[in-house]
Amino acid sequence: MRELFDLRGRVALVVGGSGLLGSQACEALGESGARVIVAARTLRRCEERAAELRARGLDARALAMDATDESSVDAGVASIVAEHGGLHVAVAATMGGISHPPESMPVDAFRRGIEETLTATFIVCRSSGRAMLAGGGGSIITIGSIYGLVAPQRAIYEGTGVARNSLPYGVAKAGVLAMTRYLATSWADRGVRVNAISPGGFWAPGTQDPVFAARYEAATPDGRSGGAGDLKGAVAFLASDASAHVVGQNLVVDGGWTSW
Repeated sequence: MRELFDLRGRVALVVGGSGLLGSQACEALGESGARVIVAARTLRRCEERAAELRARGLDARALAMDATDESSVDAGVASIVAEHGGLHVAVAATMGGISHPPESMPVDAFRRGIEETLTATFIVCRSSGRAMLAGGGGSIITIGSIYGLVAPQRAIYEGTGVARNSLPYGVAKAGVLAMTRYLATSWADRGVRVNAISPGGFWAPGTQDPVFAARYEAATPDGRSGGAGDLKGAVAFLASDASAHVVGQNLVVDGGWTSW
């Protein structure tokens, strides 16, 4: 069984790797034995995260990459293949969007949210997929959201300091799930698996509005939000041979939020 989850000798790219969810993906892949490339727009944050992983004895490197810029992503993936001999796992943890009431949302803000979430995920998948197809296969993991499956409940946001998740974010995450299925059925017979993970609410300790946090957790069947390691098992599973026959699926990590 351990061999199924063993990623030693594999190279893994995590775009958005310095963020909250991307950091968990980096840990999971590094702890499974992969060489992890921590990528995001801000190189300094990637270097800090990679240094934290190396301090734990994991193999991690940093790379500046703008997921909304196809030239940046293509060049970054090409450099990974050239320097490390291939790309075997890619995680696209990209997101964006500013919250407005739908009736007052500027069209430019809607477009930007789609670009930063859905289009950016496509760019990462396309470039990573090309490298994996040329290299004999691999696993791509997209990051969806519960809000790609259901709408944000207005009641848990009202009277708090938290803005309701934006319309373009939910639309884009639903698109990510549709795209995951399309890419999966396009590439599976050539050795590239594509699957999604849809997290529920995750936040760093002490950073969330306490009223919102209490309401969210009370509405979740397991009574809590996502913790510091709750995404890691899903990432390790979908990245590894343990999920060799899992194609085009969406693994929901939400404590049961979408099960009501």
